[in-house]
Amino acid sequence: MVQGSTSSTATTVAYGSMSAPSPSNKGNIAHLRPIKLSGDNFNQWKAQLMPIFRLHQRLGYIDGMNPCPPHYVRNPVPRTDTEDIVSVNPPYTWQQNYRMILSWIIASLTESTVTHVVSCSTSYDAWQKLTRTYSSSSRVRVQLLKLQLASLKSGSTSCTEYLQNVISLLIILQQ
Repeated sequence: MVQGSTSSTATTVAYGSMSAPSPSNKGNIAHLRPIKLSGDNFNQWKAQLMPIFRLHQRLGYIDGMNPCPPHYVRNPVPRTDTEDIVSVNPPYTWQQNYRMILSWIIASLTESTVTHVVSCSTSYDAWQKLTRTYSSSSRVRVQLLKLQLASLKSGSTSCTEYLQNVISLLIILQQ
């Protein structure tokens, strides 16, 4: 398919080497995430995923604004003899979305970071846990980064690499 052209199944929009997801690959976003969360790149990782959640209108599944719907709801058309009848409101679509987003999050983690979310049953729980663990604003995270900065040595690395490491840690601490 030519970039920018439209077919009956998808529209491809050029973004360097990435393309916008089509309806046929909605559950597969691997081609949109070149950076995996490794522990020291949380802000870059988050900056990649947020537009994807917005594009698919799934932001509410990670920020808690789209909670699971109730299993039962009152009958919208009250009847005289059966006014209290409740109908089943299966949250299958909601659960499918939560599972899909949780799989997106897990697929975007390295082996060392995925251990933090193995016990999470929803994408909201996983997102909150990763934010608490890796966000540079957490006290423990700041202390760890300061310790890394204080113990950083040039060793066998070049001066340029050493300074890049220092600058990288300083940028993370400033966020």
